[in-house]
Amino acid sequence: MKNQVMAFAISLLLFSCSSTYKKEDAIRSLKVLNSDILNLLTVTTELPEIQALKFLYNQANSPIPFKKSEFKVDNSTFKMENMKGTYIWNPELNDYDFKKDKGFIDVYFQLACMENIYFQILNYESEAYSSKPDFPTKIIAKILDGTKEKLVINHVGKVKDNLPEFMETTIKGGEYDLIAGFKRTKESGDGTIDMYWCINKGLFTIIDAKILAEISYSQQGFYYNHIAFESKVFNHTIMGTIDYKNIEPTSTNYAESFNRNATIEIFESSNIKVGDIVLVSSGVDDLQEFKIQFENNEQVLLKEYLPALDKLYNLKY
Repeated sequence: MKNQVMAFAISLLLFSCSSTYKKEDAIRSLKVLNSDILNLLTVTTELPEIQALKFLYNQANSPIPFKKSEFKVDNSTFKMENMKGTYIWNPELNDYDFKKDKGFIDVYFQLACMENIYFQILNYESEAYSSKPDFPTKIIAKILDGTKEKLVINHVGKVKDNLPEFMETTIKGGEYDLIAGFKRTKESGDGTIDMYWCINKGLFTIIDAKILAEISYSQQGFYYNHIAFESKVFNHTIMGTIDYKNIEPTSTNYAESFNRNATIEIFESSNIKVGDIVLVSSGVDDLQEFKIQFENNEQVLLKEYLPALDKLYNLKY
């Protein structure tokens, strides 16, 4: 953990030596970032393997742990041992024909982009903990087109003290790979959380995100004291620190308290600063919104120049 904190400190020092774009160049830079994110979302959502996941997710009777169900996700009733067998989609019935066997879960269906597609779950285990849905502790699954693997999912996780303690996930597709990890520590009443995830296309890393957090434990779980993060997205880097322990959650001006204890910045790859991200009150109830603050201190809603971020955060099948 100390080495990782030192790495963040060095990154912050290097970026602090950068120059800053004027407003016009900063806007151009944000538009490029927005275009990069939109292109990634467009390309990936059109991939055959992602189309297959969409199909399975949207069918109420799909034999998968996570699926659409009354606007919530609940995998607590999914028990692989009771669901092993072959499922074949019947478009006339808008449901699956089922044949029970002792092998795996094999789901056959057809898409315009892949006629011989099927989804196979070789192993799935989960464990209940202090929240919902249950925390997956093992997943091995594949999407195949005939005998060709189009997507391979491997996941392991662990629950300790009624909370997720560890997770490693790899999802390998034809064009893109996703790698994610999570590790939580506990020593007396305090601990740390280390999270990361990245998307690779061949030898190139498109997104590389890391979060380091200092936490304290309570009867309900844990709460954050401090967060440091760095996210490289194409040719941009979003990085910052949030000193949660000094933010006043019940303050009449929460945004001011947040900004006083947080630093969030956007840089272009050449270490040129694009702007600062600050929190402001929207003036509607207690709603808060993020703005980008340019070199001349002018502030504009972040979603005005990065609407792709909203699409990314609200991505649903």
